[in-house]
Amino acid sequence: MEREGRDPHVLAHTAASGHLTTDHYTDMLRRAGVPADPADPVAGAAALVDSGTYVFGSADHIAGRLEEFRDAGVDEVILNCAGVLFTEGQAAAFRDAREIIEAVGRRHSG
Repeated sequence: MEREGRDPHVLAHTAASGHLTTDHYTDMLRRAGVPADPADPVAGAAALVDSGTYVFGSADHIAGRLEEFRDAGVDEVILNCAGVLFTEGQAAAFRDAREIIEAVGRRHSG
């Protein structure tokens, strides 16, 4: 989630660097149109952000993107706050997850 001092590229790399160094994961990303090379996980993280695969913004923006994914036929997403967890700690990651879930709930209540 976007907050002061956060860099989405750093968060994406922190969260996904292990995956971004594996052939099978980067192959899956390339097949989906995200340029990723296991030899360059920093560029892979940037590609996740730039492609919109890694969603960054306000809770309402993220909820909106999740709704767009659903409308496009996606029936499962992972709400992964690992970048925040590893850089700011558990409380910050839980706060982000809670705010995003609340924003999703507001879109579907009433």
